[in-house]
Amino acid sequence: VLLLVAALAAPVGLHLTAAVATLSVVIASVAYDDGWGFRDRAGVSETVQVVAYASSPMALAGPPIPALRIACGVYAAALFVVGVQTVHRTTLPRAVVAGLPPAVLGYGVGYRVIASVRTVLG
Repeated sequence: VLLLVAALAAPVGLHLTAAVATLSVVIASVAYDDGWGFRDRAGVSETVQVVAYASSPMALAGPPIPALRIACGVYAAALFVVGVQTVHRTTLPRAVVAGLPPAVLGYGVGYRVIASVRTVLG
């Protein structure tokens, strides 16, 4: 089971989150300067790297301790937003718009942070 998760589930989850992040970054980079266009941004591989590095706190979210999972998820989401802002050279509001959907999907659903919040709040 561990081999199956390490070999299949983790890379699929990473790349699914990165795909959503790439679409979010493209949508957040829409600009209107003498017509509709896109702001300059980094590539897909940089986005995948941001997702991978920002997911590192989730390595500690294995034990079924809801408060720990929430803390790891919040920290990972913050790292992700800062990473998007830095790598794609964008503003903080655009980074939040680009970072929210993949963070909710990857950390909230994938790592069960939303379920942990529901557990803590009752």
